[in-house]
Amino acid sequence: MAPSTREKLPSRRAHETVTFAVGNVTYHAAIGRPFDAGTGALGPALELFLTAGKPGSPVEATARDAGVIASLALQYGVPAAEIGRALTRDEAGAPAGPLGVVFDEIVSRGETAEQARER
Repeated sequence: MAPSTREKLPSRRAHETVTFAVGNVTYHAAIGRPFDAGTGALGPALELFLTAGKPGSPVEATARDAGVIASLALQYGVPAAEIGRALTRDEAGAPAGPLGVVFDEIVSRGETAEQARER
């Protein structure tokens, strides 16, 4: 299998922020999307900054590292919906962890199948 090419991020991009809790931990996510000046539309999610807990804590490091790995997957063209489906769910189908919550949010905010195919 040939390696994919990582999408170069534009130097300026929009970020949407989301705050949510999983268990007793509050998370803050910033979802980066390129802005198409020609159409005025936001493109698919290409980066994720995720923080939680006290700076320097293991929870915060784990959240940040998860955001880095998620960003790399998005930049290499993995569709957000596919990542979301691969993450752990509870018996009711709800996300069991913070990345699942974020990817459900990304998909609900509208990464279209067309945008995912264009990557």
